Amino acid sequence: MCIRDRHKPVSPRTTYLRWVFLGLACFILFGNYYSFDNPQALQDAYEKEMGMQDLQFNVLYSVYSIPNTILPLIGGYIIDCLGVRVGIFVFSVIIAIGQGVFTIGSYWKSYQVMIAGRVIFGLGGECLTVAQSAIVPMWFLGKELALAMGFNLTVARGGSSLNSFVTPWVYNETGSLGHPAFISFILCLVSIISGLLTNLLDLKADEAEGKKDKKALSDTDRVSMKDIRYFPSSFWALVGLCIFIYGAFFPFMNIANKFLIKRFGFDEKEAGKLLMIVYLSSAVFSPPIGILVDNIGHRVKLMLFSYIFLFTAHIYCAIVPNSDEPNYWAILPLCCIGIFYSIFVTIIWPSIALIVDTKYLGTAYGLTTAVQNSGMALFPLIVGYLHDTFIDDGKAGYFWVSIFLIVMAIFGFLFTVLLLFFEIKSDGPLEKVQKITIDEEEPIKSVSLQES
Repeated sequence: MCIRDRHKPVSPRTTYLRWVFLGLACFILFGNYYSFDNPQALQDAYEKEMGMQDLQFNVLYSVYSIPNTILPLIGGYIIDCLGVRVGIFVFSVIIAIGQGVFTIGSYWKSYQVMIAGRVIFGLGGECLTVAQSAIVPMWFLGKELALAMGFNLTVARGGSSLNSFVTPWVYNETGSLGHPAFISFILCLVSIISGLLTNLLDLKADEAEGKKDKKALSDTDRVSMKDIRYFPSSFWALVGLCIFIYGAFFPFMNIANKFLIKRFGFDEKEAGKLLMIVYLSSAVFSPPIGILVDNIGHRVKLMLFSYIFLFTAHIYCAIVPNSDEPNYWAILPLCCIGIFYSIFVTIIWPSIALIVDTKYLGTAYGLTTAVQNSGMALFPLIVGYLHDTFIDDGKAGYFWVSIFLIVMAIFGFLFTVLLLFFEIKSDGPLEKVQKITIDEEEPIKSVSLQES
């Protein structure tokens, strides 16, 4: 039996303070998620007051993704140089600066200033997620790690949900485009404070454990393009489906508020309330779906099953007639998209860790994120162009937009079938029950997967 040294400080990572740490760490991303969806909640208002077309509006989302076609590939090295704690602070500040510039642009009704703000915002967004994801696992082991990461996703998506409700309400009460953006800026400042307090707790934990070096990324979080030669066929199929499925989801969510206004007869405030359904579904259903997947496996088959909900949503949106009065049948496609996203996001990212060797995870996640953002830089522009070109299609300009989203879903489905073929052919791990075991002495550097 090992007796604890009474003179050795107790690490906060072994006490209730780890839950305090988790609460603070979750809010590091809260302002980021809230602010990312800020334009979507007022698309109709922005376009009316500033004379934008849909293509111009969607550029606000594309310019976020453009820098992130490169940054995820080098973000690991950036954080290695800065240290994770410093990285959390620096990238949180960059996000706040970007949202601050966007807020100024909203007050001035300056499209160019708003674009500049979104570009700056994008420089910090993905890198902050990498840094935050690297520091949280150091505080949790075994089952608590899964619980912590699930709670982290729930709180982050809570930011997206809250934006959908609060932003239209503030605009309706004030009549100002700047005030809702300013609230987002305040929440970004709250995220900076949360990051500082998180870093303070993490520093105290390191001191208690006798660690003196700066907190850098582990070997598994570093990106090296030389590693791609070790990736199996399943990984490339997974990257392909990731591109197209995000292409069928986020371009819709970017325009969803105006879509509900024009197609289903809601105002901004009511549309914002309904959009909470999608992200709240993700927050509510993701944990039980994760438990189900961990216990039964069949990850690819569950993803194939989820397409029922995605196709139902987009096909319904393509054929339903316009309504001048609130049509609450809009709840059907929103629920379907929410359920689909819950299944998809719960399975897709953990699956990378199952099919790629642990020491190559940094490259795998960085490459997947970079390629995904390449699609996210292009697809919103296509959606905006289709809407503006076919504005007189009898569906308020959204018929061919819905067809495009259906095509994205079809390609995603085909890549998922290809993924299942590779898994069956190679007797891969995605259809099996798996469990993650973590070395308690080096929780970041020693993650192994074992069949149950």
